[in-house]
Amino acid sequence: MKRLNRTMTSALVLSVWVATSVHGQTVEPKLSYVFPAGAQRGTEVDVRVGGLHFFEYAKLEILGDGVSGPTRVMATDTLRFNRRVTPQSYFGQELEFPRDYAAKFRVAADAAMGLRYIRAWTSQGAAGPIRFVVGDLPEVIEEEVNGDPIPERVTLPVTANGRIYPREDVDVWSFEARAGEAISCEVYASRLGSGMDSLLQIRDKAGVLLAENTQYFDNDAFLRFTAPEDGEYFVHIADMRFGGHQSFVYRLTITNQSYVDTFYPLGGRRGEKVALELVGAGLPEKGIQVALPLGGPSEYLPRVELDEPLANTVFLDVADLPERREEEPNDEPTAGAVFAAPVMLNGRIDKAGDVDHWAFDVKKGESLQFAFRARRIGTPLMPLLIVVDGEGKELQRTESGGGFTAPADGRYYVRVEEQFGPRGGPDFVYRVAVNPTQPLPDFRLRMGRNTINVFRASKDKPPELPLKVERSGGFGGPIELEVSGLPEGVTVSGTTIPAGKNDTVLKFVAGPETKIVAGRVTIIGVGQADGFRLTRTATFKLDQDLTELDTLLVAVGLSTPFRFHGLYELPFALRGTTHYRYLQLDRGEYEGLVHVRMADRQIRHQQGTWGRQIVVQPGSNEFEYPLEVSLWTAVGLTCRSVLVAYAEVEDFDGTKHTVAYTSSLTPQQVMMQPNAEPVSVKVERPAVVAPLGDTTLLKVSVARDEALRLPVKVQLVLPRHVHGVKAVPIEIPMGESEGVLKIELAKDAGPFNAPMTVRAVAHLDADLTVRTRVLRQGDSAIAEAKVRIVVANQ
Repeated sequence: MKRLNRTMTSALVLSVWVATSVHGQTVEPKLSYVFPAGAQRGTEVDVRVGGLHFFEYAKLEILGDGVSGPTRVMATDTLRFNRRVTPQSYFGQELEFPRDYAAKFRVAADAAMGLRYIRAWTSQGAAGPIRFVVGDLPEVIEEEVNGDPIPERVTLPVTANGRIYPREDVDVWSFEARAGEAISCEVYASRLGSGMDSLLQIRDKAGVLLAENTQYFDNDAFLRFTAPEDGEYFVHIADMRFGGHQSFVYRLTITNQSYVDTFYPLGGRRGEKVALELVGAGLPEKGIQVALPLGGPSEYLPRVELDEPLANTVFLDVADLPERREEEPNDEPTAGAVFAAPVMLNGRIDKAGDVDHWAFDVKKGESLQFAFRARRIGTPLMPLLIVVDGEGKELQRTESGGGFTAPADGRYYVRVEEQFGPRGGPDFVYRVAVNPTQPLPDFRLRMGRNTINVFRASKDKPPELPLKVERSGGFGGPIELEVSGLPEGVTVSGTTIPAGKNDTVLKFVAGPETKIVAGRVTIIGVGQADGFRLTRTATFKLDQDLTELDTLLVAVGLSTPFRFHGLYELPFALRGTTHYRYLQLDRGEYEGLVHVRMADRQIRHQQGTWGRQIVVQPGSNEFEYPLEVSLWTAVGLTCRSVLVAYAEVEDFDGTKHTVAYTSSLTPQQVMMQPNAEPVSVKVERPAVVAPLGDTTLLKVSVARDEALRLPVKVQLVLPRHVHGVKAVPIEIPMGESEGVLKIELAKDAGPFNAPMTVRAVAHLDADLTVRTRVLRQGDSAIAEAKVRIVVANQ
């Protein structure tokens, strides 16, 4: 047994600490999820913001109009479900254990539909962004329970917010539908940034599978089915890989309203009306007319006016060019409609093998610029554009567009087709912008990150922001970067991009007197072309989102003055008992309280072992961390747990900040080789059958290690959502091994979708050695068994 008065040689301590100072880390936060991940316009919703290493609180901002919330989120109770994690987990999220922070979001009644972005920061860095959705259908939030799924009844149309948690979780939503009614079901999860790969099923009351889908919108499922008869139907949603995590949030829209699958064309000219052909459910065959605005963003989000509300949103690509639509048949070059640039060409590969031809007349040396648009709106078309001459000779082939210069006077033809196999359909739609000359010289700036954490001690290795330049129209000149909004005391270098160079790296340094704050920073590039000054703001592109963020969150972080370290150890530990890990604390210049707990980010082989928070008192330079050894850890398989130490420190300006330190190096881990538990418990049968309002008896038996000569207390532990069940704990005296639990069921007891836990506890009234391991006075040895309640006559 290693007590706090154990001695360590200075040479050993020094060698371990040198390694730790190199590989240990100051803890930077992570924003994991917000649940629910959206809300209806004109409502307010209580959300749980999932964060790693936020500690007591984190500061928060919501980017975008129409959604407001608190400027900081405070720690609240975190819902955790016990689950077994494989030693080498396929699911990386299972190594993260976010904690919940409470907030209330308010969505204005006139808030624009679509995505908002959330960022957060602590005294040790910034995190995010993550997505939050503004919708306009009624919304419900899942009642999260462990065990077999319990269907939750909803009324259509609705957006249901849920999580697939824990692993292998299945959520079930039930609703009523009439015979012949078309029901559309859309999952919004991976597009939120959720790790969920959704599987969607529709079943009838008898459990018969009626429809199934996965990976329609990337990893988000979508399906539509027609109800064969009046009655109740069930939507089952799960992760198709049988994963699950706190961050596997989703939004599931179930609607009997009109729903647009696709439309044609994909856009129109600013200030004009565009006639749209609609494909989907409950839509007018003649299509609709949509008036496009004169100004605004290039992507337009209309609320289509129909006889009844539209269940989903429609993005349109808006441009300033004259519009043309293809005229079928045009599979042959000579059948292609003749166009004159500038123009926007609209077409559709409406069946497998279809090709579209367009014709144009140019003189030798004249150039046209082709550019595919509207790919982000959702067309599955993978386009190929081929330019041929009048004799059919191929002159140019491109996947995204490009410039073409005529080698001679004459008529040329553009062929648009699907480049991957026999694919086509009503949603294989395209738009091609054609301009008569090279575009004007221009450039765009793309940030490689959206947050930067700058520590005052990072001068030798400052954080870096990659910045890419997208040049067009022949622009190749130098670009000077103007950075505004930096926190006072933060400087940046690398602000000149030489001529012809397409990337740079900005390096940020915080001076010694810089305060611990965060600033929203704007980066503007300035260049010269043909005597004109070009200014472009750097943006951050979030995957396929239509919105680009134009600010960088720069957070000044405070380094952690203290560290902990220890010797490499791999002792045996008994399952169901408390294992202690001795570590030393190098305080640096800090002398106050230090809190130690399990880190929110673990590594492999953690195996469900967990520990409580402890406090190291001022002046103490050593501690023992108590770890509760899981009952299902694999015997003989090394178990590894990572700790974090944190404290509130005072900065030079009198402000107080929470700082933390963690390390996954083996000398700082809590490592052990699990062995069998010293006490075990068994139940007479895995299930007890009894009617509601009655009493049933359950015989239990315990076994003790020969060195554990103690009475054992046995009690029934209920899942948190089960009510109406009582069982008075019993004690099995030393020398005896059997007892009987008397279980009373109320008339409204339930639900019984999850097993109960029979827990046996032996409390130690003195130190006790069991199989060479010392169990300490005041600790306990625990064992558990599972039993199900089956209601008779139901």
